Amino acid sequence: MTTKSVSSLNRYLRNEGSTLAASVSGNRVLRDVRSICETDRWNSFDRFHDTTAFLTDAYKQAGAEAEVYPIRTGGEPGTGRWIIREASDIRSATVDVISPVKRRVLDYAKNPWHVIQWSAATPRGGLRSDLIVIDTEEEFARLNRTLRGKTVLTRMDARRLVGKLSAAGVLAIITDKAVNDIPDATAWTKFGWGAIPLDQAGSRLVGLVLSEKEGNQLRRLYDRHDGRLTLQVKVDVHPYIGDHDLVSGIVKGADAPDEELWVLAHSAEPGAIDNASGVAVCLETARAIESAIRTGKMARPKRSIRFLSGFECYSFFNYMEFVRRYQTPLAGLCVDTVGAKPEVCEGQLSWGATIPMSATFVDTIGHATTRSAIRQFRPGYRLAPGPFVSTSDTLAGDPKYGFPCPWISTHFRKDGSTWKAYHSSADTPSLLSPAGLATATLSTATYLAYLANAGNRELLEIAESETRSTVELLRRQRNTDRADYIRQQHSVTVERLKRWMWGGSRNEVLTQLREMETSVLKAGPKTKRSRSRHATFGRIPLRTRPITPTPENTREPIATEIRKAGLPSWALFWADGNRSIARITKLISQELGKDIAQDTVSSFFDAHVALGYADIVDPADVIDKSKLISDFRRLGLKPGMIVMVHSSLSSIGYVSEGADGVVDALLSAVGRKGTLVMPSFNHGGAGVYNPLTSRTTNGAIPDAFWRREGVERSNHPSHAVAAHGPLARDLVSTHVEGGIWTEHDPIARLIRAGGYILSLGVTHTSSTAYHVAELSVPCGCIDPFGSLGQLVDEEGNIRTVDTLAWRNGQCPVHPSKLNTTLSKNPKQRSGKVGLAASTLVPADLIYNARRRQLRNVCPTCNIKPGANR
Repeated sequence: MTTKSVSSLNRYLRNEGSTLAASVSGNRVLRDVRSICETDRWNSFDRFHDTTAFLTDAYKQAGAEAEVYPIRTGGEPGTGRWIIREASDIRSATVDVISPVKRRVLDYAKNPWHVIQWSAATPRGGLRSDLIVIDTEEEFARLNRTLRGKTVLTRMDARRLVGKLSAAGVLAIITDKAVNDIPDATAWTKFGWGAIPLDQAGSRLVGLVLSEKEGNQLRRLYDRHDGRLTLQVKVDVHPYIGDHDLVSGIVKGADAPDEELWVLAHSAEPGAIDNASGVAVCLETARAIESAIRTGKMARPKRSIRFLSGFECYSFFNYMEFVRRYQTPLAGLCVDTVGAKPEVCEGQLSWGATIPMSATFVDTIGHATTRSAIRQFRPGYRLAPGPFVSTSDTLAGDPKYGFPCPWISTHFRKDGSTWKAYHSSADTPSLLSPAGLATATLSTATYLAYLANAGNRELLEIAESETRSTVELLRRQRNTDRADYIRQQHSVTVERLKRWMWGGSRNEVLTQLREMETSVLKAGPKTKRSRSRHATFGRIPLRTRPITPTPENTREPIATEIRKAGLPSWALFWADGNRSIARITKLISQELGKDIAQDTVSSFFDAHVALGYADIVDPADVIDKSKLISDFRRLGLKPGMIVMVHSSLSSIGYVSEGADGVVDALLSAVGRKGTLVMPSFNHGGAGVYNPLTSRTTNGAIPDAFWRREGVERSNHPSHAVAAHGPLARDLVSTHVEGGIWTEHDPIARLIRAGGYILSLGVTHTSSTAYHVAELSVPCGCIDPFGSLGQLVDEEGNIRTVDTLAWRNGQCPVHPSKLNTTLSKNPKQRSGKVGLAASTLVPADLIYNARRRQLRNVCPTCNIKPGANR
């Protein structure tokens, strides 16, 4: 994609970009870095909570909203989940040589980098032990039996040694591992990322760190006294089960506040560049946007921008999985290690691409915003676009559960190596450039604000540019597997861009996007498809959990099996339930640029199945379209019917192409002259209902259905209905004006037209036709116009409309009685669709049965309308 063809982005950078630049102060960002370092540098959870207080206050002062999400430590060991098993507060730590001379070796109060994270504590009076120096595996093997009760000084990796040394009876480890030619620097050291790894979880070891210079001084003292030094080690650490925080700063959207873009910048780390800089850039981005809005220089964007700061991965992934959201974020950005002086990063400002199987258009937009910011502040950088690199946080690019998540950074030098002070006490604010911080802020702000405010014009410009680039790339291709990989990326991008639709005709936009996809399918070499799903390695993996498992919390032998496969952890993301292992193998091979064996991919997924992160479906168990159509025919579905469908995908079994496969079969069963109808409710969860993008909460099949080109969707803000076929528009038009479940409701129109209700794996309790009957009795517990809702109209404006007020109590005649009543009626057809017990019944039978149930009840019932549900 070339940004020259995205005229809306170029205009945005010239206009709003200049406005935002005027609100950005690199020196202010640097002051925030210093404030964050003041608390995070102690690497202690009590001080991390102090960082939380600073951030929440700073976001509020910026004019943004602030939230704190506490995450409980502990839980689910061995499951691969990203859990911090316990928090720990560090109060103090000292090491003194007490014999044959007296000398203080380290003091945490003077240098917080001296304590290894997850260090054990000593008794209150400390531990007295002899020092021994071991720098090689051979020395360790030779001296193993003599180590009990000792303190070990080593240049080896402390994380790798913790289990071995603990098993040998060592009391403490002191590492003086060198830091990239900076002898005064103390390496930031952890026994594990979020905890001591599971295979060493029983290990308990006091852990301390010296700089290379300090280590050499201790080594010379050790040699001078013939290896006979006695140390007094005191470490006051308090482990506990408690909370660690995720802080959100929110620039609230004006029109669709529940539609969000996310920015990840991890705190709870002691460095200035890595990553107080990223957190401070988020603060300044919020300030710049809110300032421009407050002064009237920029309109508040349609959608919200959420800045997230917390313990790297462990906070973000918990929030993604467990905080209930109506929709996943549209897109995002990882801001990690930004603003380094040009001499530190060799002038490299990197934009690491999002995960290959997610929507890649975000990268080109990021390139444009970053180049524009460089021109504005002239920090001495050049933009270095690069491939996907997992900072682990960027795994949020998970296309099923997450969002496209590229990475802006000054982490890499020209040869791909990291900057010298990385993960050490030398990572101080003095290494940061105010102009570099301002550049990162402006790039972040314009990237987010443009996407937060984009609509139909922007998405079509982006899609057209992406399509042209993809077609050009395909025309140069000769490899069919590579062509298939490129088409996959384009398809994911187009599908994601549909989330930005705003106003106008959905079908017109979908038609244009379909034409673009068709041009991509026609370009380049054609992919050969196997006609049989029963070929070797034809098994189909399906992911069942978000993100990827962390090796530190994965039990054996599963951890070894995953590691042996040698695949990137995000290879798991290809398992969408529609690709066989054979096809995934080809995609991974293209992604990695080398041939991968199918049995390697197979064992990789088998290990994830054992861990509970995936299922494997045998092709013989797949229910295809022809089987579904045959079952629908036996149930009584005929061409030309008007049918409303209530459904449960999981009850049908494993369907080829999933929910879309069921929709295909239903459309085939009713034919071109038939009209297919489904509920498309969100029950008020959308906040602001956008008929073009708001998902339905009625299940996977209705959610796949309304997204189809040619489907008409009503404008009711909480209880929309979707339809396809000759009567579709007549059924769903003027829904909000006519009122929910009144005689003007789409379902009432379907009943009058002689329509049917098809229940797939659900009972009549899930039907909505009986609500039309309830209002017709009439009942006094439902008011079609008793509450207020908001929707996006065809012009793209937000309208407040009258909508449903639901009863504040349970109906005394439960709708489950319908199941018994209708089961006795010969006009109800029953049978299996796939594995799902299903029924087909004329809609007026449900309507009349419910009226009979309520005719003597409603006049005496005191239940009244309450709130919208």
